[in-house]
Amino acid sequence: MISGRLGQAGVGGVLQECSRVRLDGAIRFWSSERRGGITLSFNDGRLVDARPDKRAVEQLMGERLVREGTLSRPFLKRALCVHKKTQKRLGDVLAELGLVDPSRVQRTIDIQCQDTLYELFEWQTGEYEQLPLDQPIAKTMSRMSMDSILAEGFRRLEEWPVIRARLSNYKVVFEQVASAQDKNEHLQLNEAQRSLLSLVDGRRTVFQLIQRSGLGEFSAVKALASLMSRGLIKIKKGKAFSDDPMGHQKESFGVVFRRLFWNLSLVGCVLVVLVSDGNWFGTEQQALESPRVNLVDPVLVGLELAEFVETYRALKESYPDDLDALTNVQLFLPDRVAAARELGIELISIGSDYEIRVRKEDGHVR
Repeated sequence: MISGRLGQAGVGGVLQECSRVRLDGAIRFWSSERRGGITLSFNDGRLVDARPDKRAVEQLMGERLVREGTLSRPFLKRALCVHKKTQKRLGDVLAELGLVDPSRVQRTIDIQCQDTLYELFEWQTGEYEQLPLDQPIAKTMSRMSMDSILAEGFRRLEEWPVIRARLSNYKVVFEQVASAQDKNEHLQLNEAQRSLLSLVDGRRTVFQLIQRSGLGEFSAVKALASLMSRGLIKIKKGKAFSDDPMGHQKESFGVVFRRLFWNLSLVGCVLVVLVSDGNWFGTEQQALESPRVNLVDPVLVGLELAEFVETYRALKESYPDDLDALTNVQLFLPDRVAAARELGIELISIGSDYEIRVRKEDGHVR
């Protein structure tokens, strides 16, 4: 049985030992300094899978494909239903349904596994233990030699501090310099750099660029740092951002609740004014003649809805797919949903973002 504590050799030493004994099985790593552990699976000493105890929402395969624009959310829901019924792997379901090309599925799996694997190289302390082999080892990763894995792991370990010194805040918004496209024709940019440059639009944060690129965190951030050094992109002025690089800091439920309470109180006061007997805006007769006074203003409902959507994101780490999702967590009451729909208000999920649209009586959207 392979077990022990991570020493000076780190995870590299453990990988070499697994390769030497041609391990068939899994090794789980954990540390008191980390949330959750990571399990590596081997077949005849070759690494075939790497997964954390629990993936963050943005790291799930379906969510990755949606956020990069490869898969729509309705199609993801359809695939998840088939996945639950058949117990087949989601990647296999997506490929069988023809929703995502098999090569793209495999690339996403490889990026998932590699991001998890190379995170282990940063662990300075921790323990590891071989797990009982009670089921067949799932082979998910594309074949990589142990030498290439170790070389890439140590390369990332060396380069990450330099990259993070250049770009440590993932809420920064970049914009292209005026002559970025002209310079692009004369500079030898690699595929990752060209891809990231095309995505920089003055609106997306670094975190959103990572998700949209589909390259994985290390490759995407490295490409952005290189584009900064070449003078092709710059930080957009006037954009406020925090010191939370990955956006992982979560507000406590109390903070979210207090913010929601005060915003609802403000909205309630405005609604009381709007549905009053007309004493605030004129005579009672004038109020009766103006049906707009007795109706809820779509703009106000839209603002209220936007507040609930952001609260949902703070609680669930993702935006809701539709209005019904808000009622499921008791943020938006059913009668408010019905009122919003009567006013033609729609919540549209767009990849990792959303839009609130108001449909006019003539069918046009504003």
